[in-house]
Amino acid sequence: MSGTPKGDTLTHPSPILQSRGKIQACDMDPNPGSSSRPRRDDTGDAVPRDRFLDLPDSLLLLIISFLPFKDAVKMMAVSRLWCNLCRSARNVEFKEYFFTGPPDERRIAFTTFMRRWIEACPESSLDSVELALANPNEFSWDVDNCISFALGCRVKHLGLNFSDLGLAEEEDIDIDNQAHGSVIDLPSRFYNHTGLGSIRLFSCRFQAPKFRNFVALKSVALGYMELEFSTISTLLENCPALETFSLERCWNTQEEYARGKHLSLQNLIVDRCDFLHSWFGVDVPNLRLFKYSGMMALFEVDVGQTIQEAELDFSLETEFEGNGDLLYMLISSLAGVKRLTVCSYTLQVIPSGNQPLSMECPLHVTHLILKTSVHSCDFWGISFFLKSCPLLEMLTIEITPLRIVPDYESPFPLDPHKFWAPRKRAFQCFKTLEVIEVKGFKGTATEIYLLKHAMRHGRVMRSLNLHISNEDDAESTALVQRAVDDLMASPRVSPMLQIGVIVS
Repeated sequence: MSGTPKGDTLTHPSPILQSRGKIQACDMDPNPGSSSRPRRDDTGDAVPRDRFLDLPDSLLLLIISFLPFKDAVKMMAVSRLWCNLCRSARNVEFKEYFFTGPPDERRIAFTTFMRRWIEACPESSLDSVELALANPNEFSWDVDNCISFALGCRVKHLGLNFSDLGLAEEEDIDIDNQAHGSVIDLPSRFYNHTGLGSIRLFSCRFQAPKFRNFVALKSVALGYMELEFSTISTLLENCPALETFSLERCWNTQEEYARGKHLSLQNLIVDRCDFLHSWFGVDVPNLRLFKYSGMMALFEVDVGQTIQEAELDFSLETEFEGNGDLLYMLISSLAGVKRLTVCSYTLQVIPSGNQPLSMECPLHVTHLILKTSVHSCDFWGISFFLKSCPLLEMLTIEITPLRIVPDYESPFPLDPHKFWAPRKRAFQCFKTLEVIEVKGFKGTATEIYLLKHAMRHGRVMRSLNLHISNEDDAESTALVQRAVDDLMASPRVSPMLQIGVIVS
């Protein structure tokens, strides 16, 4: 599969990359400040002065350091002074999807650009090098050359992405994971670069036991590859300084378990992986962040008291029956989190378990993020979490497209017009809730019901911020405006409450 992400792209290498791979300065006035006369082209028209020439090199280098590599390269074509300065970039990205055009021409242009850049740049110290090239077998020399360049520059971060989705890694595409097998073996000298602090490997074959050489390694991200249980265990055992471990669209034939009382692991991210057995275990006592996106599974989670944030996304799941108790057990094991993000699937399914109204033991959550359409099918789930978070200080509602889980059944009779009625008993969290953020506010009736309920009971609320899109059509804009006017005129219990509208 191929494609290009939205946004600016480079159609070919910058024209200032001249023959023999040299990055040469373009023709310019050797002393631009010596004359007030404007330079003229062959037709006699004045050539606009390059204002970048007035800036000191130290400031230009600072500007380059903050630019994404793609933008820094594009600036080389805008201002001639960037030709040599861009060679001082500390972070280098060679990514095929920066280029457009027919596939064969694009790949030749990309590899030509990479060769010339590497040839023109001396082996100096770099912070990071990233390479993204789909199906790179015919360019194995270029891959090896880039890896050698990165290691020679003593990089702290190395990213290698050889997956078929390398050309569209910014897109959210539902894929068949096993169609994206490992295609590149890492060279033996890779394991001798002991100074690596961060590694990102997509569709690579590597030798996990040799990771013991990376004594400074703190972050590992693996994607688009088959991983056996022994591989993950070996990585965790051989990298005692590891703090962040990420799996993206990996697959295997065994269950996964991250174990180790001695681990320094603080961040664990699992994104749309396909495990043969629906069981996932986490036994990491110092974990601070747990993010899981994918299908439902039987979770066995033991994370200790250091856990700060959890994000759970089961939007790919379609099964309703029997998952309510599994979700309850997972949330219960994460009771100590301060920041919790849940999706609409969780809101619809968790009330179907044996505890449909709230957690038996309250959560420690102070910031709750709900990804929901605020449809009535999510009401019992929203109520469940509001009741379960008595220490809540901030509520963020991210409006998402409506998706009702197949075979959904409400745990109790529900009238959406009366569910948030004024006489309804207030939740404990309204004694502490200070801020509500609604991102993607549409002004629907169900949104208004919920927000009015919060305004009636939020004793210490300070802010209600409604984020709306400036791309809505006239009808949608009118609906939002009426909803805002309605909220502005609604009673509120907190004298400090201010309602803000943010257009983006």
